[in-house]
Amino acid sequence: MTLIVGEVVDQYKVVDFIGAGAIAEVYRVHNAQGEQVALKILNPSTEDATVLARFQREADVLKQLDHPHIIKIYDQGVYEDRQYIVMQLAEGGCMENTRQALSMSDVGRIITEVALALDYAHTRDILHRDIKLENILFDADGRTLLADFGMARPLMAVSGPTRTGFVVGTPLYMSPEQCKDEPLDKRTDIYALGVLAYKLLTGVFPFYSRLPIAIMKMHIAELAPLITETKPELPPELDDIIQRVMAKQPDDRYQSAGEFANAIRQALGLPPIQFPEPEPTPPEPEEELEEPVQQAQPTPTPLMVLIGGAGVLLIIVLAVILLGAMQSPV
Repeated sequence: MTLIVGEVVDQYKVVDFIGAGAIAEVYRVHNAQGEQVALKILNPSTEDATVLARFQREADVLKQLDHPHIIKIYDQGVYEDRQYIVMQLAEGGCMENTRQALSMSDVGRIITEVALALDYAHTRDILHRDIKLENILFDADGRTLLADFGMARPLMAVSGPTRTGFVVGTPLYMSPEQCKDEPLDKRTDIYALGVLAYKLLTGVFPFYSRLPIAIMKMHIAELAPLITETKPELPPELDDIIQRVMAKQPDDRYQSAGEFANAIRQALGLPPIQFPEPEPTPPEPEEELEEPVQQAQPTPTPLMVLIGGAGVLLIIVLAVILLGAMQSPV
C-alpha cells in the first residue's frame, strides 16, 4: 500500500485500501460529490512500456462500453507520475474470493450476466481475451460486473499472431487457437466462458497442471472431462453443452455467449433469457488470385493494312531482283 487513508489524489480522497496486484493497487475513495468509487493506480515501480500501454488500453476500451454488467469508468489521470483510473466500486467483491457455496440458480445467473456483457462487447468488435474468476466482480446488489479489459482488442486487431510472438491470456481458460497464437474471434471468449462455467459447476478446472505449457497442450489436444464424472448429481445434458462450448474448432462451438448461456439455463431448469441477435462471424477472406494481364492487340487500321501490304510487296520485288541477279550469266 503506497497511498494512505486521507490522502487526496487530485479530487479523490482515499478512504480504504482494497487490494493490490502485480502492477496496480486499488483503493476505495470519495469523489468531489462524496460518492464512493474505486481508484486503480499503477505501482510506483511500474515502468514497463507494455504494462503502461495495457493500463491505458483498459481505460480506452471501457470508455467505449456502457452496459450494466461491465465495470464503468468515470475518470483517469496521473498522480505523482503514476497513471490511475477511477471506476465503479464493486462492493460485492471478486468471484475468486467468494467462499460461499453457489446454488445452480446462482451459477446460471452469473453465466447469463457475463454472457450479456460479452455479447454486448462483441457487437462492438471488442474481444476480452481474459475471461476468468478474478475478472468477475459484483456490485452491492450482487449483480455481476465484467472487469479488466487490459488485454482486450478490437476484433480486427487479433486476426493474426501477436506481433511479439508471445501468447497472451491465462492458460487455465485459453482456447486452443489462443494457445497456438492463431487468429482469434469472439468464440475464443465463448470458450473461456465455458471453462468458467465448468469451474462454477464442479469446483475444479477441466484442465490443470502446475506447468502452464502442460495446460495449454491439454486445451489443444484433450477433450474436457465430462461434467458428470466430477459431479454425478448434475444434469447429464451439461456434458454435451460443455463439450460443445469447449470444442477444439471454433465453428463447432456455440456462436454467441447468449446461445451458450441459454443452453446452460435450460439444463439447470431456468427460463431462457432474450439475448440480442448475434452478428454472424465473418468468414476469413479468401485470397483472390489475380488473372494475368493480357496485352491488348491493336485493331488493324486501313493505313496499317496498306503499310503492311506495301511492305510485303517490297519484299517480293526485292526477292525477284535478287533471284534474277543470281541466275544471270557471268
